[in-house]
Order: sequence, then C-alpha cells, then structure tokens
Amino acid sequence: KDSYMINTLRELFGLLDSNGNAVISWPEFENHLADPKLAAFLKDIDVHFSEAKNLFDLLDRDGSGSIDADEFLSGCLRLRGNAKAVDMQLVMCELVEQRKSLHRLVLALEEEEP
Repeated sequence: KDSYMINTLRELFGLLDSNGNAVISWPEFENHLADPKLAAFLKDIDVHFSEAKNLFDLLDRDGSGSIDADEFLSGCLRLRGNAKAVDMQLVMCELVEQRKSLHRLVLALEEEEP
C-alpha cells in the first residue's frame, strides 16, 4: 500500500512539475487544479480545491516558494489519514514553545524602549 502511494505521488509530482526543473512552483500547482489526477489526490486527502494554496504552503516546509520532491513526498505521506492524538500533542507542544519564544521577544523589545 505504501509503495503504491509513493509511486502515485512520484507520478503526480512529475505531472505538476511542468517545466521539469525538479520543483513545483505555486503557478505550476495552480495550473493543474483542474487535472483529474490532482483533483483525485485532493479528494483523497480531504482538501477542497479552494484550499489548494494552503496545502501548497503546508508542503513548502522550507518556505522557498516551491516544493521539491522530498517535501512533496514526505508532506503528502504525513497528510494521509486522520490526525492521531500524538500528532495533536506534538502540535500543541510546538505552539507552547512558539508562544514562549514570542513572549521572550516581546519582553526584550519592551526593555529596549526608552
């Protein structure tokens, strides 16, 4: 099942990478929204086409504005199925850490004000 999914995702990546430069840009992704293969994939992961930009941004882990094959494969594989309790707990821990970091930054900025 996993090997079938990986092969399917590789095929989809090749389809989306219209110019063959080994990365998918948002325009390339957007231009394929009507493609039946991408539409089927979005349906399989319960993402409406109107949320495609959010999905693209989620897959673009490094914030480069494009998705390479590793980002695409690992990101899509993570999106399969429902979130597990451990996944939600990891997200909550990350949010707590981000909140602490933001609070420290705010305090540091307040100390610098004259």
